[in-house]
Amino acid sequence: MMAPASDTLQVNIARDGLVSNYFGVVACTIAVFDFVLTFDVEYAFVWKASFSLVKVLYILARGVPLTNVTIVTWQYLTPNISDENCRFVNQSVGWLTLLGILVAEAILMLRTWAVYERSRRVVIFLIVWAVLTWTPMTAILIVFLSSLRYGPIPDSVKNVPGSGCYVVSGNPVSFVCWVLLMISEAAILGLMVNKALRNYWVNMDSAVFKTVFRDGTVVYFYLFALSTANVIVTLTTSPGLGSTLLVLPGGVIHATLTARIVLNLRQLVASGDQLDLSTFSARATSGPLEFSPGAAEEDGGAAEWDSVIEEEEATGDGSEQLSA
Repeated sequence: MMAPASDTLQVNIARDGLVSNYFGVVACTIAVFDFVLTFDVEYAFVWKASFSLVKVLYILARGVPLTNVTIVTWQYLTPNISDENCRFVNQSVGWLTLLGILVAEAILMLRTWAVYERSRRVVIFLIVWAVLTWTPMTAILIVFLSSLRYGPIPDSVKNVPGSGCYVVSGNPVSFVCWVLLMISEAAILGLMVNKALRNYWVNMDSAVFKTVFRDGTVVYFYLFALSTANVIVTLTTSPGLGSTLLVLPGGVIHATLTARIVLNLRQLVASGDQLDLSTFSARATSGPLEFSPGAAEEDGGAAEWDSVIEEEEATGDGSEQLSA
């Protein structure tokens, strides 16, 4: 005897909801575990560092996922959560995830600009590119979040902590957000790969090259692959599952990998390595930049890396200008 259609729907809703919640728990675990794992390094190289734009962005990139963890944990621990509270959770997580991803992208763009020696053409391109991709991304998120509809909690998991919210429908337009993010990341990835290829044979064995280009480019590939996975999941699974499955993990992984980039660079600088300008430009004619040991000891090397972003582009007479 076949089960009634309503029972089948209930089972599917329960299954999709639990799978989505499992991925949410994974994301929360990654966020908390990485924060604990890197807290000593973060304290030494970020919290003790002098105030800077990169420090503010880093704190935001770290703080947003942890805020999401708090909201999602409250959702999981609330049995029979109401539709109103579910709406609050998804609205909050959606906007915070977008904020966290955009902050992470901003850090990556600043890093790319630094690699191109603060080239005016590059910064104009990155700003225009960000406006063209982030503006429609924000508008689409508004449409998507307003389209989410919630169903009753299935009887099989009612009153069970951790059952969370059950999204039964949502506008699949959310996949466009991930496509736009892929386009945004493709531009940054292209710029980094271009610099890496131009400097590979000159500096491939240097620690700076490996940290700035090799590790950084691998991170960009990971983030691009994550955005691609979000597009595939959104288009090939049920509305309730596809619209929520990788949203929180995507935001957490973006923030985690970006934070690791910042920490790795600051550790490298504090270790006393010289930042050879030829690492950034194979045609550079000036010598290596030697960082001040005193400054490295005072703020954990943070000032040196921030100076790559914030110092004046002109560092001497015309003969010492770097080619972008």
